[in-house]
Amino acid sequence: MKNVLILSLANQGYDILYKRNIDSHKRYAKSKGYHYICVTDPIYSQLAHEIAWMKIYMIEKALEAGYDWVMFVDADCEIKSATPEIECLDIKGKYVYMAKGYSGKFNSGVMIIKNSTKTKCFFRNIRRSIDSELLECEKHVGWGENDHVILACQDDPIVQLVDTHWNNNQDTKLESYIMHYSAGPLRSFYRVTAWTKVKFYSLNTFLKLFRKLDVVVRGSVTSKHGKIKNIMHSVCKKHPELESISYCLI
Repeated sequence: MKNVLILSLANQGYDILYKRNIDSHKRYAKSKGYHYICVTDPIYSQLAHEIAWMKIYMIEKALEAGYDWVMFVDADCEIKSATPEIECLDIKGKYVYMAKGYSGKFNSGVMIIKNSTKTKCFFRNIRRSIDSELLECEKHVGWGENDHVILACQDDPIVQLVDTHWNNNQDTKLESYIMHYSAGPLRSFYRVTAWTKVKFYSLNTFLKLFRKLDVVVRGSVTSKHGKIKNIMHSVCKKHPELESISYCLI
């Protein structure tokens, strides 16, 4: 197999809702001879939407584990069969390849990364900003890692803007490589069965109620980094191909 990894995150029940998309990730990885990991743990976290920060930690782990290329793709993304190899994007001096979403800002739902010292530093700096508060003018999404990624991408010469085909969350008529059914114009075009909706939204309702009780009993999370660091230890036990002996999150 090629030393390339496709990564996805579908915890808190999103593996139920986006199973069809995850299957498309698996097919794409298999057709190109890539490795594939979809992390579905934990089912519950007090972090709620902030659990999306796990993708930055996962990317860091994958880079330190020595993969030449890593593509992180959100669970709400469908990879079409015509999608070419990610290595075709390779441009000298560029290491992080991203498209802009319907907001006009970089969208972290699809990040294609060429391994280098520069990319390790890039994602390490993003991860270290997890508990830092952004200025109001720097907030575009309002939760998760995307605003921090947008900020990191500004004027960084290692970042290459790629065509919308690689992360399309805005144009239903565009024959894209990756369709991204995120909160935006494309969300309503993602169809699932009634039973899938019942399973997902029932679990989601239970998790919200449990989260409220958890906050009352144990208090709210004060450090997202500390919480996700602990989660990542469990993830790496389940997915040893993400583990690097010399690597420690600090």
